Amino acid sequence: MVEWILKTEKSEKPWVINIVLISDEFITQIHEEYLKKKTPTDVLSFNLSEDFEDYFEGEIYISINRTQEQAKTYNVSLTCELYRLIAHGMLHLLGFDDKTDKERQIMREREDTILKKFALL
Repeated sequence: MVEWILKTEKSEKPWVINIVLISDEFITQIHEEYLKKKTPTDVLSFNLSEDFEDYFEGEIYISINRTQEQAKTYNVSLTCELYRLIAHGMLHLLGFDDKTDKERQIMREREDTILKKFALL
């Protein structure tokens, strides 16, 4: 799925992506340290490639606790919610944002397209 997203979004350089599943406790620490928010969140993405010209590098941190809770809330499988969060994190690494309603709508539509491609929706 990650490779398909990169091809679909026309990323021209190779990528190194780490996807890390962590607890609410750990993601809360990261959220506070980097974004000054003292709450858990479902996914955080970090583009680490500032110093690299030949490739992009990024990390996606996903709270498995949030993933489980959201799967129940949205009445989807754990796999579906996990892949949605991976897609969401990838879109952030590719420069998409979700600060406004319009941006959130664009990201949700792209996430849905990705999930449908892999028969998860």
